Amino acid sequence: MPARDSVDSSPQGRQPRFRDQPVSESFAEYAATQDRISFAAWPRLAAVTEFLMTESALEGQWALILGASSGFGAATALALAEAGMHIAGVHLDRQATMPNVDRLVQTIEETHGRQAFFRNMNAANEGKRHQFLDDLRDHLGGSGEPTTVRVLLHSLAFGTLGPYIARNAGDSSLTQRQLEMTLDVMANSVVYWTQDMLSRALLGTGSKIYGMTSAG
Repeated sequence: MPARDSVDSSPQGRQPRFRDQPVSESFAEYAATQDRISFAAWPRLAAVTEFLMTESALEGQWALILGASSGFGAATALALAEAGMHIAGVHLDRQATMPNVDRLVQTIEETHGRQAFFRNMNAANEGKRHQFLDDLRDHLGGSGEPTTVRVLLHSLAFGTLGPYIARNAGDSSLTQRQLEMTLDVMANSVVYWTQDMLSRALLGTGSKIYGMTSAG
């Protein structure tokens, strides 16, 4: 892992560096436009990405990114595609933000020459998760590439931001349903994805699982 001072997270640089070399232009340019990636989070994201990119034999391997269309997920997808990995991505977008997903897929496929297997779906829905993993297994089995996923990145950000305790009469406080929904999407779901991938032999020796928090 890099020393903390090896990552340039200053607003002036606006670009993390690995081993004193700039990261890919596609990664840096994308991430620099994302308000959700704060300067404070750069060292954490850079550390994860550098570790992945220094792993041997990433060329032709698959990464599955949950929450792939924006923020940490999209930035990591671009960095890993440039490192030679094919990208499977799960995202939840409305029509207004789908052009961003289309540009991301286009960059993966045309700029980096990698496969992109993306689906717009609720990652916390059990039935949709099963269907996606069945389809991914079939896709990998017919692609001539490795049939296991080398990297699983859980980068889902969806939940309730309400207060635990209402400050004023008439204000709403966090409910049990809201809290359980938030924890299910942003925490518990990585367990379910891992279980279902293992049962389908989509994870194997050398596979790695990463979970991102909202702070990186």
